[in-house]
Amino acid sequence: MRSLAARRLLAALVCCALPFAAHAAGRSDPHGTEDPAPTAAPGALLGDVGKPAPADGPAGMVIVTDASLVSPFNRLADAHGRNGLVTRVRTLQSIRDAYPAGRDDAERIRLFLKDARANWGIEFALMGGDEPLIPMRRAYIDQLPLTNDALLLPTDQYYACLDGDWNADGDARWGELPNPATGDPGDDADAIPELCVGRAPVTDAKQAQNFVDKTIHALEHATKRDSLAMLLIAGGGLVDAAQIPLFVHVAESVEALVDPLTTAAFTRVYRAFPYPGAEFLTRESALAAVGSGPDLACFFGFGGPGTFAVDFEPSLGTIDAEDFLALKNQRSQGHSVFLSAFTTVPGRLSVGAGLIRAEHGGCVSVLGPTDIEFIAASSAYIQAYLLKGLADHVPTVGEAMRAVLRDPVLPPTFNLFRLTTLGNTLLGDPALPFPAGVPPATAQAAAARSATPAAGTASGRTLVTPNPARAMTEITFETPTPGAPLDVSVLDVAGRRVRTLERSDAPTGRRILNWDLRDDRGARVPSGLYFVKVAQGNRSKFTRVVVQ
Repeated sequence: MRSLAARRLLAALVCCALPFAAHAAGRSDPHGTEDPAPTAAPGALLGDVGKPAPADGPAGMVIVTDASLVSPFNRLADAHGRNGLVTRVRTLQSIRDAYPAGRDDAERIRLFLKDARANWGIEFALMGGDEPLIPMRRAYIDQLPLTNDALLLPTDQYYACLDGDWNADGDARWGELPNPATGDPGDDADAIPELCVGRAPVTDAKQAQNFVDKTIHALEHATKRDSLAMLLIAGGGLVDAAQIPLFVHVAESVEALVDPLTTAAFTRVYRAFPYPGAEFLTRESALAAVGSGPDLACFFGFGGPGTFAVDFEPSLGTIDAEDFLALKNQRSQGHSVFLSAFTTVPGRLSVGAGLIRAEHGGCVSVLGPTDIEFIAASSAYIQAYLLKGLADHVPTVGEAMRAVLRDPVLPPTFNLFRLTTLGNTLLGDPALPFPAGVPPATAQAAAARSATPAAGTASGRTLVTPNPARAMTEITFETPTPGAPLDVSVLDVAGRRVRTLERSDAPTGRRILNWDLRDDRGARVPSGLYFVKVAQGNRSKFTRVVVQ
């Protein structure tokens, strides 16, 4: 970096806390992946030889693993087969023998996947091992803001995007774009995926056994709940004029996106105090929230290799990969999405690997970046991913990830965006079902048949229109419990009551209230963020409203 000021500005733009190491493990090419001698796999699988051929018959998925991990991944292949997804396991050792002309192991795997796609018709591929067992390609990313340095970005999209030549100019800088300043022509790197690719971040048989056990359990015991249990965790740093951290705004934008798409019970843990409806983020509160076993957890905050920071300064608290590894969840088949640097960095115990490897908890899949990325680009990517699963009802986590890149919200022709589109990596089986919950209409019908709403939440959802509001806004909601005291109020960002809209023993049914954007004294409230709180009995619902 050119200067301390430049580094601070870049830190404000990317999900990378300044005090963390600038060069993460995983950026350099892993040692020992280039041109090893072909070796037959000891105890090779039946059929684990040669190139894929049409005569083998169709398959929907392949698992590429090391010979030492064949046994547990065979069980996973069998589990997929029972669900109708024909899955074949191939060892890296046999792929080396079949593709000796490949420039390194990563290219040999990609050549195998191209043949498996053409001759078997595969849609899914699981890399059955972390580095150094199964390599990850490094994409050459330069022309970044505020720095003359290039970085080698670990990416599994090399295995998903099968067209083009990622080293067309032969200079060993894989996946580079043309650079007008240097005259480098770049490569013919395809960025539109054909395959849904995931990775098992395991390095030995015990870790592989645990990964397979958790994945099979998730496949065979899919979540069937009327309400999606969703956790939002937002770290501190980069606050606005109201001292609300930027990551809180990002988390709230995700809540606003998800809420109309599915019936969800949201748990908020934010590094903002006080914040209506949220618990204050600490290491302990975050681990407790993850330990409750949400269906979908979204983390937003600064990160470093093996660390998620609760605030900009690590001295204020971190949640380390070892903390996630030690989790003992009520349920360990949930999914996590991260806007935080280095979440899935390969070749070490990353935050994502800790969640996946946890023997008695954690989760079954993690989507997050291998390196740094820009906050705005990552936020757009995550929202597009959630839309694919919750609005378009894409059935699996891998297909949702692929769909985002096939219909890109971020142009793949800019290196700034490629940090996100190439850097985001799925740890977990790509054929796992997307945690979608229940569409609102179905959920409301189910709620009508239920005698008791879920504890801690208000039945139904609160609708505030227009929002943002300039003169008047209408608040529509349902009261679930007849005769129970109803309290509808407007709170500011500090949690202070600004206006009481109704206090009564309301009958059951639909209610509509108007707010003229004035406080209890009759004065017009300042522009900014407010919350409508609908409380009945011990159940409360908070809904954001922006006053302009």
